Amino acid sequence: MLINGLECSLHEPAEAMGSILMITGFMSTKDSEHRIRRSRAFCDAGFRVLRWTYRDRENKTLSRDLADAISLINTLPEPVFLFGESWGGLVALHAAGHEKVKAIALRSPVVDTNFFANEYTKEPLSQRLREDLKSYDTYKACSALAKPALLLIGARDTVCLPEFARKAFGLISAEKRLVEFDAGHDWPSGEFFENTTAAAMEWFEKRLG
Repeated sequence: MLINGLECSLHEPAEAMGSILMITGFMSTKDSEHRIRRSRAFCDAGFRVLRWTYRDRENKTLSRDLADAISLINTLPEPVFLFGESWGGLVALHAAGHEKVKAIALRSPVVDTNFFANEYTKEPLSQRLREDLKSYDTYKACSALAKPALLLIGARDTVCLPEFARKAFGLISAEKRLVEFDAGHDWPSGEFFENTTAAAMEWFEKRLG
C-alpha cells in the first residue's frame, strides 16, 4: 500500500493496543524477512505495526527520511512507539520528540554522524547526504530526549560502534535502559533477534495505557 507516497505494509491485530513504526537500516527495505517476522511478533502481541521502505535511495538524506517518518507517525493512532534499526535508530532518535511518540527502542543505532559519514563503507554515501548529516547533532538530541529509550547493542558491532551508543546512553536523562549482547551488527535470526524483539515488546507494553 502507498501512504504519503511511501511503500508500506500494515500488520493489524483484531484489537490494537498501540502502534509501532518500524524504521529500517540504511539501504534495507520493509520486506526483509527478519523485519516481517519481527513485525508479526509485535502484531501477535496486540500492536498495530507499520513498516515502510525509504523513497528514492539515490537521493537519500537524513532530513528526507526523518520527514517521511514524521509523516507516517501522523497517520498512526496513539500511542505510537518507534523501533529503529541501525540508520533507522538515528531517524527514530530525531523523530522521538513528536507529541504522539510514547517511547523508542533502538537496535544497533547509528549515533555518531561524523563517524558514519567518514567511515561507513557498506554503501557509497553521496556528498548531499554527508552535508545533510552535518546539520544534526545526535548527542545533543540524546541530551534533550524526553521519551523513554531502550538501546539494544552488540558488543562486537563494527558498523555502529558500541562505544558511541554507550556515550549516547549516558547523555539521556529520560527513563532509559541499555542492553548489551555478545553480537555484531547484523543478526537477523537466532538468540540476538529473539532477545531484542522480546526486550522491545516488554519496553513498549509497560508504557501502554
